[in-house]
Amino acid sequence: MSRQKVMFAHKLPFRTTLSVRVSDLNYGGHLGNDAILGMIQEARIQLLNQFTYTETNLDGVSLIMTDVHINYLGEAFLGDNLEFRLGTSDVKDRSFDMLIEIHRLADAKIIAKARTSFTAFDYTKHSKSRFSEAVQKKLINLK
Repeated sequence: MSRQKVMFAHKLPFRTTLSVRVSDLNYGGHLGNDAILGMIQEARIQLLNQFTYTETNLDGVSLIMTDVHINYLGEAFLGDNLEFRLGTSDVKDRSFDMLIEIHRLADAKIIAKARTSFTAFDYTKHSKSRFSEAVQKKLINLK
């Protein structure tokens, strides 16, 4: 089976730093695949907070993740400070992709690249929704 690669040429304007905690380690003693997804969510929440949004309220609309793909390119260990660089692509009225690169600050090595896809969602109706024009503009500016 051929390996899918996460590739993008977009700039990633939002940056935040998170540290690898003991609870993030797997039996191999390095950052686990489950923990990296949680760290990506934390970085995404920080990005949304800069607009005073949350995952459940982007001008009255929520997010639901429809897809995630992560390429693991290196290891990270307890105490490593990781810089998460985020941006967006394919912003539409109902969906967008978030692009993520994770760099270890000590040596600038890329630890992982990821792409997550989101759809606007109304959890009260359990159906797809639409982003407001204001939300779309803010997401487009993250390209």
